[in-house]
Amino acid sequence: MINPRILERKEKRTFDEACFSLPSFSFDIERSAEVEVEWTNIEGQKESKRFKDYGSACVQHEIDHLDGILTIDKISQFRRSMIVKKNNKKKTQEERALGL
Repeated sequence: MINPRILERKEKRTFDEACFSLPSFSFDIERSAEVEVEWTNIEGQKESKRFKDYGSACVQHEIDHLDGILTIDKISQFRRSMIVKKNNKKKTQEERALGL
């Protein structure tokens, strides 16, 4: 999908999402349960498709990444600060274990 764009959104639903950017965490994220997406394919032609349920959540998640948005950006500031602290602590422990 080159330059995907969401054309239509239907019905909100909460999805449990994880991300390789924060591999130890998952978040409840509210997203559209159904979306219609248009993009340019590798041959330069326009395509579109309707995605539902987890397919809809996945495509919205990846489009968010293209827009510079992570799942952690969609949760409360308080919860985000707790996760960042926990992640930093884990990273420090891993670095100590490796002698860094």
